[in-house]
Amino acid sequence: MGLARQLAEGQLLAAHAEEFLYTVFFPAGEDVGTRAPSREAIAAVVGAGTLGRRIALMFATRGGDVRVHDPNPDQARAAVDYVADTLPEVLARRGSGEAGRAIAADDLADALDGAWLVVEAVPERLDIK
Repeated sequence: MGLARQLAEGQLLAAHAEEFLYTVFFPAGEDVGTRAPSREAIAAVVGAGTLGRRIALMFATRGGDVRVHDPNPDQARAAVDYVADTLPEVLARRGSGEAGRAIAADDLADALDGAWLVVEAVPERLDIK
């Protein structure tokens, strides 16, 4: 089973999820220390289902804000609640990181405004990609 599927199905420990995200965003050989964003840099996640909320959780462990957008505002708010409820346990188990926060963005333009990185986590349907 691949790392992405394990993350989506909740079978990936937080420490491995962070390793997975860094593998995706910082290809091998790059100096992560010089490219990692500051805590003030805002990340955005489009799609607040199982995968989207877990990605938002990982971004929140860096101490910054992550905006979550979903066409269904209730789904976005549920993702924010998931991050708020799960973040303390993840930080305690991992033993590192800093609590950030997830913020629901009802409007896609608001979610993307000024974001240093946007992650698309919507269902695999061409009509919504």
